[in-house]
Amino acid sequence: MHENEDSFNAYQENKEDLDNAYSIYTEKGKPKKMGWSIVSMILGILSLTLTSFGWVALILGVLAIIFSVIARAKLGYFNGFAIAGLITGIFGTVFGIAAIVIEIFAPQILERLAELLGDMSDELPDELPDTNSGI
Repeated sequence: MHENEDSFNAYQENKEDLDNAYSIYTEKGKPKKMGWSIVSMILGILSLTLTSFGWVALILGVLAIIFSVIARAKLGYFNGFAIAGLITGIFGTVFGIAAIVIEIFAPQILERLAELLGDMSDELPDELPDTNSGI
C-alpha cells in the first residue's frame, strides 16, 4: 500500500506542475500576458492579405514568426494565437518571397514573351487561304 501512495503523490505533484505550465495565470495569480501571441497572429494574417506587396508581406511574416517564438518563450508553450501566428507568418513569408521574385523577373519574362510572339507573327502568311470556295 505504501508504494501506491508514493506513486499517487508523485502523480499529483506532476499533475499540478502540468496544470501550472498550461494555466493562463502566473504563480502570483495574475493572468499571463498573451500580447505577443495576439500580435504574432495579427501580423501573420496581415502578411497573407498583403502578399501582393512583396516586401511588406516578407517583413510582416518574419515579424510574426519572431513574435510567435517570443510568445512561446514567455508562456512556456505555444497557445492557439501563437500557432496561428507562426503558420500564417511562414506562409506570408513564402508568398512574400514569391511576390518579390515575380516582381523582379516578370518584366524580363514578358519582354522575352513579346519577342517570341513577334517572331511568330512574322512567319504567318499575309492572307489566309479561302476554305469556303468548295461549298
